[in-house]
Amino acid sequence: MSHSIPEPSAVAITTPLGRVLHTGDWKLDKTPLTSPPTDEARLRAIGREGLDVLVCDSTNAIREGVSPSEQEVGGNLEKLIGEAPQCVAVTTFASNVARLSSVARAARATGRELVVAGRAMYRIIEAAQATGYLDPDLDFHEETAFDRLPRDRIVALCTGSQGEPRAALARIAAGEHPSISLKAGDWVIYSSRTIPGNEKAVARVQNALADNKVKILTDQDALVHVSGHPRRGELQQLYEWVKPDVAVPMHGEGRHLEAHAQFAEE
Repeated sequence: MSHSIPEPSAVAITTPLGRVLHTGDWKLDKTPLTSPPTDEARLRAIGREGLDVLVCDSTNAIREGVSPSEQEVGGNLEKLIGEAPQCVAVTTFASNVARLSSVARAARATGRELVVAGRAMYRIIEAAQATGYLDPDLDFHEETAFDRLPRDRIVALCTGSQGEPRAALARIAAGEHPSISLKAGDWVIYSSRTIPGNEKAVARVQNALADNKVKILTDQDALVHVSGHPRRGELQQLYEWVKPDVAVPMHGEGRHLEAHAQFAEE
């Protein structure tokens, strides 16, 4: 399957009582960057063999259409970073290796130096390089190098997209980070979407940045994030491939589960 992490997989479980396919987190993405595209041929084969139950991701079941590709996000990040007049900070989920790669490529393409801020980012980059999901020759600086580089040549890749109080971006916004500071006219790109329940924490960080005249860009302003979960068009495609007798919506809030159940019945 495709998702926002490397090696996502669905699981087909065959029992004496029938066969179940559990999708896990997934989407349809022909250019996911860090993993092969969703295996359409195998899913169609499961449908031909007969599927009793589909346990399926519901997170985007209320959204019409098809999710954009990770590759499109990379192109937009490069365009925006190239247009930025001063320092650019990008925050995203540290586990999204494809997005880390996109930010690194955008920095390289625009002639900027990549500065990494946050322990989780370091851990994921190290693991992704060791396993071949990131270029082992990817150049980046530790956060202590920030003051030694020209501000208009920096892309700072930061933890803290969900407003975590001890993450790099929250500390930067509060003026408490030991190495990195943002000034009026700098940009912060939220290459993520706020997880329900984190709205107040994210708003607190964004308001602190705005108070310092930092420009904030989110997925409401440009294509800087794509979900790793299927919209209704992708759900329809999967149902046509696997043809389950029973649908069990999972992974989502009540409104997502209900929308998915209604969709499956239709």
